Amino acid sequence: MIKYTSKDIIERACQLADLQNSDFISDSEKSSLLNESWNTLYQKIVNAGDRSFIRSVSVSNGYMLPKDFYQLSSMYITKDKTQINRVNAAELNGYSITNNTLYLSQEYDNIEVTLEYYPIPKTVFYNSGKKEQKSFTIRPMLIIDDEYYLTGNGQNSARVIDYASGATIDTVSTSPLINCSNGMLERRNDKNYFMTWTNFGNYTTRDNKPFVIKGHRITYDEITTDLDLSAYIAVIMDETETQIFYLGINGYLYDRNFEYIPGINIAYEYKYNFYCRQDGLYLINSEGKCVRVDVNVIETFSFGVALPMAFVDDTYIITYIGGKGYYKTAYGFNTLFQYPNNIYYTILAYMLAISFKIKQNGDVTLLQGKLEEATNQFYDSIQRDVNETYNIKNVYKNSRGRIW
Repeated sequence: MIKYTSKDIIERACQLADLQNSDFISDSEKSSLLNESWNTLYQKIVNAGDRSFIRSVSVSNGYMLPKDFYQLSSMYITKDKTQINRVNAAELNGYSITNNTLYLSQEYDNIEVTLEYYPIPKTVFYNSGKKEQKSFTIRPMLIIDDEYYLTGNGQNSARVIDYASGATIDTVSTSPLINCSNGMLERRNDKNYFMTWTNFGNYTTRDNKPFVIKGHRITYDEITTDLDLSAYIAVIMDETETQIFYLGINGYLYDRNFEYIPGINIAYEYKYNFYCRQDGLYLINSEGKCVRVDVNVIETFSFGVALPMAFVDDTYIITYIGGKGYYKTAYGFNTLFQYPNNIYYTILAYMLAISFKIKQNGDVTLLQGKLEEATNQFYDSIQRDVNETYNIKNVYKNSRGRIW
């Protein structure tokens, strides 16, 4: 797989559009135009039947389509790959979809069926890495969010300090199991506990019910499910509930299907900070190493600094540079693309460069020609297996009516 970030694509597009080192187009505009280009390319990928981004799930009658469902690719009997056709609800040998619910005809009641689908195209995040420096009055032990931080106050305790005034807001325990940007999670006496920074010193408990973490905000929403979730401290998801993870009592991480994600122990190594976005769950350890966990990929990288640091929102993190104060910085939040080959990156860069040129009222003829060449390469590069329909480009019909 070829890996590029949104920053790589935008920088290449700026080169193609002669916009290097120019502020003519703002970062927010670049991000918006990149999202438009990506959505357009993604639809081409879907329409062309490119299988690089397909996901699959086992389904049965009455199955609610996944929250990230975008477009169906195929439905088949898992064992022998026999295709199941879409039909009206009253017909046999098929399926229908109503109100995001899948209905299978009776003959599939005791047969394992697989649904293949394209997920919703990811929202692309981009920032240029600009920094905003502030200062601490005291060296922080843990950064909470954009307003508060903790500093040492003795064994297993700390003071909550307000950035703006430098005043001590409260004294709290630092023994809980899991820290996140605006609170702490832990397991005590078979109960889940959470301490919020807006209610300092007071713990909220949930008996056999996990906390819900959206982004880095803790909510107390009830989880509507028939599943037994008593073995989990938290359900972690992004704001749109597209990415879903479960944090077990043991500190291990599980995916939306409750399957263990190997190598990720939040309680042991990544307990300091975590944040879930549409492009994955970000975890930071005490050395500043970050892990991004997506549906089917785990990426490890470093922010280049050690703790304390904290996630603020989709754009910013806060990092502490020893003795020099703290930085609210956009570094690190650029969406990672993983492509089967280089042509996807090329197409996206040319599409974006054309958008930049249009913003400048410039001539896009040359760029459009290059985009057309790259798009033709894209269609030629798609791998089609023997069961898929081939596009017939050259047709010869003889006198007997046969097509060759």
